[in-house]
Amino acid sequence: MRKAPLTVCVVGGGFTGAAVAICCLSRLDRPFHLVVVEPSTSLGRGVAYGAHHPLHLLNVRTRDLSVRASQPGDFLNWAFRQLDQGENHAGLHDGLAHTFLPRQLFGEYVRERFFEAVEGRGDLELKIVKAVATSCVKEGDRFALRFDRAETLQADVVLLATAYGLLSSTPTGALAPFDPLPPERINGANTMALIGAGFGVTLAAQSQAEVLFPGVVYKPIVEEDAWVQVELAWRPTSEDAAVGRFVAFMRDEARSRRLL
Repeated sequence: MRKAPLTVCVVGGGFTGAAVAICCLSRLDRPFHLVVVEPSTSLGRGVAYGAHHPLHLLNVRTRDLSVRASQPGDFLNWAFRQLDQGENHAGLHDGLAHTFLPRQLFGEYVRERFFEAVEGRGDLELKIVKAVATSCVKEGDRFALRFDRAETLQADVVLLATAYGLLSSTPTGALAPFDPLPPERINGANTMALIGAGFGVTLAAQSQAEVLFPGVVYKPIVEEDAWVQVELAWRPTSEDAAVGRFVAFMRDEARSRRLL
């Protein structure tokens, strides 16, 4: 019987991998080896939260994000401490709760929480493999992982947390995350196809949600105070009756809710 500590390998060190690792650190009550496979320097941030553009914003309010399942609002409290400088300004906390902060800031939060969880475990051995996993094969009761520029690794548990999957475009036309979408592909794709490919989100009627589409997940809006900013652009000379009725409806709704 092997007496060595359990080895858990997380393939992917972006948000998904960091969240999985944090969960393991909080739930495994025995000594173990944690291996995180991430070829980039964006550990904890990944593709989704590694951008440096200040206008690349989250699409979820600060108050609704947390990498700790048992602590809702943890990101809000973390962001508040970064900006408040110890003054405990209640207005700032309330204001942050409803904001959409830069995605990079959320990535820094996830990264910090990951290393805090690691430092809190004195019985943990952490190893970060800066390489791309090329294969995972079961050998006996363990798994053998091979990489493009690292030695083969043996693990008891392997957790795939690659999220977006593709690292680069393929000859068949599949796009890597945030690749520019050629105009000719936009013209030939409907809204759900674009969402399934990872390009944004949309609002859909309940009846539409009954139609299954590969890669698309429907989530009901259950917040009583849920809102969305709508920007309309149309040609004033358009004679399309549907456009006129839609614009009139949106104006009436905005006025009735005192948004104009």
